Parts: sequence; C-alpha cells; structure tokens
Amino acid sequence: MTPARRPLAGRTLLVVGAADPVASSAALHAAARGAAVVAAGPDVPKVILTAGLIAATGATGRVVEEAAPPLLGAALVRAAVAALGPAAAPITDVVVADAVFATPALAAAAGSDLVAALPPGARLHRAEAAPTDGPKAAGRRIADGLLAPPGPPR
Repeated sequence: MTPARRPLAGRTLLVVGAADPVASSAALHAAARGAAVVAAGPDVPKVILTAGLIAATGATGRVVEEAAPPLLGAALVRAAVAALGPAAAPITDVVVADAVFATPALAAAAGSDLVAALPPGARLHRAEAAPTDGPKAAGRRIADGLLAPPGPPR
C-alpha cells in the first residue's frame, strides 16, 4: 500500500474496550490506514477477535491478555507496550469505549490516566456508547480524527 493510502503508518493505538462495536470499528479503520493497534478490554476473548480481524488484513494487531478494566492507567500502558514488543513504535493515541465503564465520566477519567502515562503528545479519543449514526460511522469518525494534526503538547 502506498504512503498516501497508509496515512497512519508509524502511529500506534491502544484501544480500551476493543470488543465494543464503535471501538472495534475505530480500530479496524485505523489499522486499514496503517496504524498498529493494541486491543484491550474486559472481555478478553472478544478483544482477541477484534485483534484477529486486524491481523487478518495484514496490519499489526496485538492483545493485552488481562481484562482492562480493571487493569488501567500506567499498568495497562506497560502491558500494551509488552504486547507490542521492544521494537514497536510508542503508543501515540488511546481510544476508550464509554460502554465498558459505568459512566462516561469514568471513561473520561480512565482515558486521561492512560494519556498521562504515555509520552507527551499522546491523544485521547472517546468511543461513545450509543452514537446516533451507528457504530461503523462513529468508528470511521474516530479514525478520521486520528488524521488531524496533534494539538499543543500537554
């Protein structure tokens, strides 16, 4: 695939709640655009399915093999980095599915904790629980957001 068709090459996403339809769609769209994806979530067998779909396309799809949540924050980042391996690019973006948390506020807090454990410039993207335009369109919208230039360093 040409660089123009892989605009996210060199980017790595940590997707929390990767079995959620919106987060899964975002992961698949991002992988199709060249991003590597580390999938995590509370239902590990379903997370493995999402990572398998990514890997089946030839993209890099890895799995955190511990339920997340409850694994979050710096511990989840360490597990994601271990799943990627030592030669992998650093995690640049985090996608958090609201549906795997009791409230959107808890999802936002978990996402902020994850971004704080990553290198400066890492960005948080939220996968809403019930998007009005459906999970595929919402996932595409998240992947489109990954193409936007990063904001100022935190």
